[in-house]
Amino acid sequence: TGQYCDRCLPNHYGFSSEGCSQCSCDQYGSFDVQCDITSGQCPCKDNFMGQKCDLCEENKYRDGFECPNCPSCYREVQKRVNRYRRDLNLLQTAIFTLNSS
Repeated sequence: TGQYCDRCLPNHYGFSSEGCSQCSCDQYGSFDVQCDITSGQCPCKDNFMGQKCDLCEENKYRDGFECPNCPSCYREVQKRVNRYRRDLNLLQTAIFTLNSS
């Protein structure tokens, strides 16, 4: 759009020779339907994430219009996830060290 066709229409991003892409920000997870004109990142409300703000942050779940905390029984699952992440990080560090020597 624009006098010289040099920018995207509102609610679009990524001006290029191929055209622009629609923002498609989630109506419940995003503060606005307009995303960043370069990256396409929508402005997420608290507890929402993702380019379109259509995902809940970790330990949250989608319940219609919001992302409340998971029930307390989920803590055991989260403990295991954190343990696996720690172990994976140690393994990646060991592999990097081996490859570097």
